[in-house]
Amino acid sequence: MLRILAGLLLLASSLAAQTTLQFRPLAAGYSRQLDRIIMTAESPNSLHIYDPATDADVVVALAGSPLSLSVLPNGLSAAVGMNGQIVVVNLATAAVSATHPVTGIVSSLVATDSFVHFEVSNTVKSLSLSTGAVAAVANTIYASLVNAKLHSSGNWIYYPYSGYLGRIDISTGPATAYEQNYNSSGGNICGDLWRLEGGTQIVSGCGGVYSTTAAAATDRKYVTTLAGIYTIRDLVESTALGRVAALALGNNSYSNLPDFPRDNEILFYNGSTLEETGRVRLNDFVVNSVSHQAHGKWIFFDNSGNTLYAVMQADAQSGLLRDYAIQTFSLGNPAPCVPVLNPASAITVPWNGATGEVEVTAPGCLFGTASNGAWLQVIAGLQNGGSRKIRYHASANATSSARTATLTIGGVALTVTQDAAPSPLPASWRLSYPVVDAEKSESLDKSVLVSAGPNELHLFDTVTGADQTVALPRTPLSVGVRPDGLMAAVGYDGSVGLVDLQTMQPGQRWVVPIPVRDVVFAGNGYVYLFPRSGSWRVHSLDTATGTITEFQGGNDYAVRLQPGSPYIYSGY
Repeated sequence: MLRILAGLLLLASSLAAQTTLQFRPLAAGYSRQLDRIIMTAESPNSLHIYDPATDADVVVALAGSPLSLSVLPNGLSAAVGMNGQIVVVNLATAAVSATHPVTGIVSSLVATDSFVHFEVSNTVKSLSLSTGAVAAVANTIYASLVNAKLHSSGNWIYYPYSGYLGRIDISTGPATAYEQNYNSSGGNICGDLWRLEGGTQIVSGCGGVYSTTAAAATDRKYVTTLAGIYTIRDLVESTALGRVAALALGNNSYSNLPDFPRDNEILFYNGSTLEETGRVRLNDFVVNSVSHQAHGKWIFFDNSGNTLYAVMQADAQSGLLRDYAIQTFSLGNPAPCVPVLNPASAITVPWNGATGEVEVTAPGCLFGTASNGAWLQVIAGLQNGGSRKIRYHASANATSSARTATLTIGGVALTVTQDAAPSPLPASWRLSYPVVDAEKSESLDKSVLVSAGPNELHLFDTVTGADQTVALPRTPLSVGVRPDGLMAAVGYDGSVGLVDLQTMQPGQRWVVPIPVRDVVFAGNGYVYLFPRSGSWRVHSLDTATGTITEFQGGNDYAVRLQPGSPYIYSGY
């Protein structure tokens, strides 16, 4: 025991932002009203009202083993499911306020301020908090609430089933009806669910994002998929920072892919575009100078939205008795950070541009990355943490003079010098960006390319090497050029937008419920959108009205418009 205590003291002293818990949590939620993490535990059976800012822990004894937990929307009470009963804990007074006997094992539940909806043997029941009675309903609700989430309006509960999203109507209080809607098809629904602030969207454990609306016909429509993360363990949003944080689950089947996130990494996304903006890595547990990897379990933003808390567990091989801890990330006002860079002070890039990486060593440290040159871009550099690689892109230098810019990473300056273009230009050269899709504007006699990392549309002159660019709001999947060659349509995952090739200015953009992996821009005012998957439908967009028409297509790919005819040809 003395050895373990010494190890824990070392952990607390070496990782200032990491606090060891004195219990092993089974489930966790957050009370925005009290700014506390609410957790349940066994041995002894208890509910913990934990203040991560001060490490103060108020414990409420429970009469039985806690099997499920749901914090009420008001943040003042929590419902705990047990074998044969549901216990309500007043979080403000730290006392059990009610115990309600029920039939069955309550292994999952979703609480509102007036009802607790729980599942027994795949059947949903509703317990009134005011009367303690289980409501009688005309129709039996068959659904699992294991990964269900309450809509912010309090009118519906969303739940995943067989690759789709279901919805339970609780608008009158108890659960009265449920809908199994096939709008949500697409194969990226699995695991848990989380709602984004305001309840306008819901995210699945496979990264799929879907709309939430009152009308069943438009509810659960596909929006997009979070890139870079294959399975999600937990997700939370800060409207104050305009950021979504996702804790990776870690899946061994993808472990050989580049930039694969493990379950000790949190990915950040732009709250509007849902594009990745950075990553942080959880600190290891350090005991007697031996490091044990942390595995993230839950993440929460505090009430201000500026501080992120991560509940994590030490690797099972550590043998620790106290193997849970909370790490704090002050995202809104991070502490000064001085990382170590490799290369340390200078980079030289070729005239035709390049995408490169800087190795950053910054354990337990948050850092941002910025560039002072328009030709030098940082990819996903808003905020990162821990030791990782930061990607940058230098566009081609078509001038006769060398140029320099500075990358600033966590306060450390890195000079980037680019060579001048040779004269004459070579007959061919390598492009500095990865081309996602390409077409030709015959009237402008230029190639129209879209690239990812950086996300841009390029109007490229193959004769002179001149490259005009337009920044794109999201990672592009496809591009189509109108027959007159003056306008392009760019397909994204969940939207399509126009770019004027004469002015090189972005135009209107529409949300569409598919990943647009191929696009045909016809001369009749329509843009035809192809997902390249039989589980989706081909969509026709009227650019004059924004009206979208669905067509049950097949596995279409290599789509091409036949010039001068009303036909589109494709492989399948």
